[in-house]
Amino acid sequence: MSSNKIEWTQHTWNPVIGCSKISEGCQNCYAQNMAQRLQSMGCKGYENSFEMFESIINQVGMSLSKRRLNLSDEKLLQNDIASAFDHSSIAYEREVKIKDKSIVDFMIGTLAIEVKIRGNGSAMSIYRQIERYCDSDQVEAILLLTSKTMTLPETINGKAVYVLSLGKTQL
Repeated sequence: MSSNKIEWTQHTWNPVIGCSKISEGCQNCYAQNMAQRLQSMGCKGYENSFEMFESIINQVGMSLSKRRLNLSDEKLLQNDIASAFDHSSIAYEREVKIKDKSIVDFMIGTLAIEVKIRGNGSAMSIYRQIERYCDSDQVEAILLLTSKTMTLPETINGKAVYVLSLGKTQL
């Protein structure tokens, strides 16, 4: 929510980015048309129009499942992921500074993507890192791509959290 100058309200909420269709009423959603309009105008944050995070995550999963990924070195894995995104025409930014010293591996719109492999930090240190990212206004949701066996809560600091096992994309 953000403050505004509208005389009849104190706060507004923009459901256009990151909304999930949850009911039949969503078929008549004004936000989808607005998002498509803003995308055509080139507005930042609307590069993926109204694609829900789940849709983007499915696209990421499909893209990665078509490739052999190097799960032994995190930087090489990130290069493989960037190559998969390029090959699948997924628009992304790499190594994005989102807060003070926090740099997330990838951003697709407002979806932050962090990559972790086995042996790279404890589950608690990864959770704290994700928590820092979720504290940023630039992040609406986060996806952890990992070869570690790990679970995270569905939300952290009010942001949706997803985990995609890289081992499963390689089957």
